[in-house]
Amino acid sequence: MSRRCVDRTSFRKTLFGGLGVFLVPALLSVSWAENRVGGAFLKMDIGARSSAMGSAFTAVADDADSVRWNPAGLARSCRQLSAMHSEGTADLSYDLLGFILPTSRGAIGVTAIALSQGDLERRDQSGRRDGSFDADDRALIVSLGQPLSPSVSVGLSGKYIVQQIDDVNAVGTAVDAGLQIHSPDSAVSWGLAVRNVGSDMRYLREEYHLPLNGSLGFGYQLLRSLTLTGDVSYEPYAHKTSAGLGTEYWAFQRVALRAGYLTSAARGKGSLEGSSLAEVPGVSFGVGLRLFGSQFDYAVQSESEWGPVHRLSFSFRF
Repeated sequence: MSRRCVDRTSFRKTLFGGLGVFLVPALLSVSWAENRVGGAFLKMDIGARSSAMGSAFTAVADDADSVRWNPAGLARSCRQLSAMHSEGTADLSYDLLGFILPTSRGAIGVTAIALSQGDLERRDQSGRRDGSFDADDRALIVSLGQPLSPSVSVGLSGKYIVQQIDDVNAVGTAVDAGLQIHSPDSAVSWGLAVRNVGSDMRYLREEYHLPLNGSLGFGYQLLRSLTLTGDVSYEPYAHKTSAGLGTEYWAFQRVALRAGYLTSAARGKGSLEGSSLAEVPGVSFGVGLRLFGSQFDYAVQSESEWGPVHRLSFSFRF
């Protein structure tokens, strides 16, 4: 886990106090419903580091990946500029550009993500080829992370989401919220996050939900250079439970070796995007390099809803 770069402040009465009152009931209220789910790009890892660790990152997020996994981790982040590019099968590409600015009261993050599926074949009513069209997903995310005490931090993210197929758009908004507990006297950390609580999306007459999910995670720092992580998450609309395990080892504080394992199972119907309901267990690997205030990370994920995925991340701390 990286060193803390934000001074802890005393407890403040903020909107984070309503986290459990609003978000947890929202997660539980749909747990037995059959619903159509879209916006799968919001579930993708936004960094190579978390991807290499089996997507088990809720408790240990403390960098640009916090925007995806737990905005409370921003409270322990340094000022940094980050970028990511990943590629999967069928010309799929996923890109990110983000900035984190710590302040005396916490940290602010602004992140833009974009998923492109390349040119898709268009066919007329007779099934004959009729040119091609584009399909793109984009989101702008503004995040806040604030320490409540030396051990506890909270976070909140707001998302503006646009999904486009050809010349038709679907627009929506969503909120993420999270909690992290890092005791200075303990090697164990805990994290809780609820993601994509928001409005329904609509393509023409087709309505669908964003991929609402919640996760509980832990981290254990063994010695100074080895971290073990674990996450369990649940997607109520898709009736899917996922579990991940990860590890990260820093050699000489310069080179990182990472590995992880992610598996999930689901029941019922409702996917709008063709993702499998019972994913094949997947293994992930990755490396990282710190050099002159910069960090380069690479990961390969053997199985995912989008096939094998390679990710390359870059961050610069200043």
